[in-house]
Amino acid sequence: RSALGGGWGPLIGDEGSGYWLGREALRAVARAADGCGPETALTGEVLGALGVSEARALIPGLYQGQRASSDQIARLAPLVLEAASAEDPVARGLVETAADELARLVAAVSARLDVEDAPVALAGGLLAQENPLSRALRGRLGPTVIAAPMHPPVLGAVILAREALKP
Repeated sequence: RSALGGGWGPLIGDEGSGYWLGREALRAVARAADGCGPETALTGEVLGALGVSEARALIPGLYQGQRASSDQIARLAPLVLEAASAEDPVARGLVETAADELARLVAAVSARLDVEDAPVALAGGLLAQENPLSRALRGRLGPTVIAAPMHPPVLGAVILAREALKP
């Protein structure tokens, strides 16, 4: 049996992904610049990473000419994790929200499959390594339900393809 949760893409989902964290970092920078949100260490980090000196200069780079790609936005995620490690409250909040959303997906898939305490493999660029997001998610799911991936992602894809080709 199988069930999917999430994977709706960056326009309507992908909570907890690198793109989602990067987009939320941009939103936090914009809110801080407008005075609608708290100051954050993310401002300097994000502006530096995108090569601009002030928040309003993000607009042309994100919306005009060579628009920012999903990859460029996703590459901001490590800045969020670093700022969260340094106890920036805004970055910490983004990480906590991402972990909440990912835990909700795990719960939804578990409910659809009618399983409890099933092993959950943390995989992907953000979750496969030790960082504030993987720690926060482990804290929500409990250490006994986390299993390391059995294979690297490429081998997993080969195994899935092979299974799909079986008559």
